[in-house]
Amino acid sequence: MRAFGQIIIYLFIIINASRVFFSKHIKKDSLVILAPVSLILAVSNIFAYGLHGITIQLFLIACLSVITNVHSLLRYSEKLFIDRFSIIMKSSCVIIILFSIISSIFLLANNPAEVDKKSLNVDIKTAYYEGSFRNGFEPAQVFSKKAVYFTEYKKQGLSDSPKNVVVFVSDKRGDSMNYKPFLQILANTGFTVCTFDFYTDDLDWGVQHNERIWRSYELIQKSLKDKDPYAADRKKYEYNITIECNGLMPLLEERYGKDCKYYFIADGIADKPVKDFVASNPEKTTGVFCLDSISEYAGAGFGNIEMTNPFISRKMDIKKDKTAFIPKYLAKKASEAIYSAWSTK
Repeated sequence: MRAFGQIIIYLFIIINASRVFFSKHIKKDSLVILAPVSLILAVSNIFAYGLHGITIQLFLIACLSVITNVHSLLRYSEKLFIDRFSIIMKSSCVIIILFSIISSIFLLANNPAEVDKKSLNVDIKTAYYEGSFRNGFEPAQVFSKKAVYFTEYKKQGLSDSPKNVVVFVSDKRGDSMNYKPFLQILANTGFTVCTFDFYTDDLDWGVQHNERIWRSYELIQKSLKDKDPYAADRKKYEYNITIECNGLMPLLEERYGKDCKYYFIADGIADKPVKDFVASNPEKTTGVFCLDSISEYAGAGFGNIEMTNPFISRKMDIKKDKTAFIPKYLAKKASEAIYSAWSTK
């Protein structure tokens, strides 16, 4: 579905660029509107799926299309007659068309794989909060800065007031959006699974922009270059996770009630602080499982990158997973650990 939407944007760009070859002596150059429309959709695509090679590529080509069409857009806004397009304009459009075709081929080759939705029976709910760890959180207003992104995966038919909830704490290289296949499949086995992604101003993650579309991208680039982006100050980053765990408990209680118990799953940098948090809160937690304890999980710390970002996974020598084998295997191992922990309580 994601790739389909991106291909549509490339198609808009190509149609817009192609018009210079068949639109002559026209009074209204309506197709020029496709240039800014494509740019708006490309920006929306970044906010929807994050910053990575495919979304950056699409954004840059959309920008090039708008820049090339500035003069045409001005003429369109003034309702001026179009007699002909210059050689420079036509040459620019040829370049845009070639770039768009090449990028579309790149997109298809690196198309993120998704779990077959027909095999799932899972509802996904989202909620957003504004605020900080210093001053607390509250539901975000429409135009306020979102500091917390909450996502719940729940098998259809389960109670809206569960007594046990699985809480996933991701590594910051992935953020929970890159673990979506695993979270969907785990919820489909019969659990209510939730995640919280914090983007507050009062925690430092060693990136220039601690925001949803930037942080994961910056940390992945650091990992590809330096292997371990947390090596310089691991204790600080583990402390940050501890702060997040303490901060999410009031949000969990607000949503699920004070009697609910929580089983934690962690990955990468989150492992140690989540283990310590669970150990210090036995009255609220029922156990912890670390995804990177599974040897077959090659993308530890990055999520299901073999599905969500095949281009980066190829750089890491991880083969693209079209069948969702890895998230299915992770969900199987995690569910076994959860049932084992609950059976002893």
